[in-house]
Amino acid sequence: MVIGFQIDGSRFDARRGITDCTECGESHEGSAIVDTIRCFNPGHCTSFLIGSPMPRTQRNDNFIDKSFTVMADMILKMLPTQKRAKEAFVYYRDGMSAQADGEYAEAMQNYEEALTLEDDPYDRSFILYNMGLIHASNGEHDVALKLYHEAIENNPRMPQALNNIAVIHHYLGEQAEEAGDKDAANEQYDQAAEHWERAIRLAPNNYIEAQNWLKTTGRSKLDVFF
Repeated sequence: MVIGFQIDGSRFDARRGITDCTECGESHEGSAIVDTIRCFNPGHCTSFLIGSPMPRTQRNDNFIDKSFTVMADMILKMLPTQKRAKEAFVYYRDGMSAQADGEYAEAMQNYEEALTLEDDPYDRSFILYNMGLIHASNGEHDVALKLYHEAIENNPRMPQALNNIAVIHHYLGEQAEEAGDKDAANEQYDQAAEHWERAIRLAPNNYIEAQNWLKTTGRSKLDVFF
């Protein structure tokens, strides 16, 4: 039972590594995986802090990571969940820990195990989402897009996945434009606009840069912005 724990990365850009907190919308430059775990805005990002336990503390002795481990283990013991759901949570927790350490192969193994055990669509969406983050960070855009779409199928109210899809399409549009293929670029930009609009509808106070891009490129719709 994942109960919505996640590594955010909702504004992940494979070229720059940008994230923002889906609660406060504040951007954090650097690692798309680590920064949201280290976001300390009071009342904003605590859900992600709780959701970022580090069971492999032998690799990192700082107090915060040990606190996450203790909290996660306490939650795991207190939750009135079935054995299968608890096993899924353990694999998901270990996957997040490995992902935060940059051990992507290990993280993927844990996420795949969690998917075989987790039946709840909402919880599956976060597993798929984090798997998408890994493939996006490796430049495997097609695989990342597939996983983000699967996450949305399981959880339609997931603006960070919609945003990440838009970011990839925007990047591919820039690549096509640089190659001189304007038609392909416009197709990618249109896909980016569609998914950014959907993300903004769910989180109208977030993705300010995307909102500005939609306006300046003439791809905005009047009823999108609140």
